[in-house]
Amino acid sequence: YSIIFAGDFNQCEPVGMIDKEKLWHPFSSRHFENNINCCIILDGLHRFKDDEEYGLILQKLCSGDMTQADVDRINERVVGTGGVALPRNLEGDTCYACSKNSQRNAITAAIFREHLRQTHPEADSAEEPPGHTVIIKGLIEPSISSDRRIGSVMRRRIVQLGDNDMRQDTTLVSPHLCCYNGAYFMCNSNDELKEQGIGNGTQCRLIRVKLREDQTSYKCEVWDGRKVWTVCASDVEFVEFEHYPIRNGVAKSFKLMPKRFYVAVKVLPHDIATETITMKCRVTQLPLNASDAITGHKLQGLTKDNVIVKGWNKSVKWIYTVLSRVRTLAGLFIFEKLQLRDIKPPSREYLDFLERMKKKENEDLERAMRIWRSGPPNGAGNGHGDAGKLVDRFQHRPRRLRPYHGRLSLLPGSEAGH
Repeated sequence: YSIIFAGDFNQCEPVGMIDKEKLWHPFSSRHFENNINCCIILDGLHRFKDDEEYGLILQKLCSGDMTQADVDRINERVVGTGGVALPRNLEGDTCYACSKNSQRNAITAAIFREHLRQTHPEADSAEEPPGHTVIIKGLIEPSISSDRRIGSVMRRRIVQLGDNDMRQDTTLVSPHLCCYNGAYFMCNSNDELKEQGIGNGTQCRLIRVKLREDQTSYKCEVWDGRKVWTVCASDVEFVEFEHYPIRNGVAKSFKLMPKRFYVAVKVLPHDIATETITMKCRVTQLPLNASDAITGHKLQGLTKDNVIVKGWNKSVKWIYTVLSRVRTLAGLFIFEKLQLRDIKPPSREYLDFLERMKKKENEDLERAMRIWRSGPPNGAGNGHGDAGKLVDRFQHRPRRLRPYHGRLSLLPGSEAGH
């Protein structure tokens, strides 16, 4: 058998994807669809078993049948209306959903600023900062191919940027990482995929930071008006994390070491500059991004107890991806009303593909029912009624593989492939 478990094709598409690259689109090669010889659509509401009404609303969003009443139901979760308030401490796995990385950076910075305000002394205080928090600053160096010198002022400017301004190809690299006990992160590299099973998108929570014995950069600095410990990434031996959310009550931990990235950085060259310049450099940093706030693309495949939406992207796939990450309507908190007129319906090509798959599913189910009703060959049986007849039919009839010529099928007897 060649079996493909596919999603609903209604998630966020890769940035820059064109129609001919979409497996289901008529402009594609159609190789994917033409090689489907059996289709079963799993349309249950297992993710929303605790709130089936919410699950049905999302099904209608997916098919382009969402009504104003459905939108009004979602808008009952607008913070500050109808008694909805955002708790200071939310139970369970929680994140902000963002449409842009710049918005994600702003939310992440605000969360850390509040953390400093609550736990760290002011800049003019004689008190030392607590040891549970440290900012790991990337080591910024000129790229091998560049003769541009990076002075201390420019280095400081770069370190204070968000990861939206520093990229290695499509990978966002963090100029600084705000680390404290229990801080949430997401891995951005597949280098440890074979060794530790950690890949791009792995979620984790910080346990501890281990500095090198010969480190020289650990010192107290002022950050957002508060005193905080900082250290250069090159002086970090490793950082230990645990997978989060914890599965089956067992917390699995792993360690990451700093690595070198070759990045392009967008930075203002001086205080009165109004336009950024792009420069290339090397940076030593851990392969992580903060994940208190996550974009729609990175949210795909995740399940959250609570999702906080600051503003809407008008793409129906972004809206569906974000709303379907949370299990119940009660776990959704929004700061801006969703407007029905802003929801772009799914494309005609996508809906046509779904109709073709539903038609194929009906044909496959009808064929299965014919096998079910016909019973086992030569009167054979196993004593378990009709259910046993279908089992017997597949057990007693010879199975053979069709030679592969673009389609792979397992043929029971002379029937069509199932």
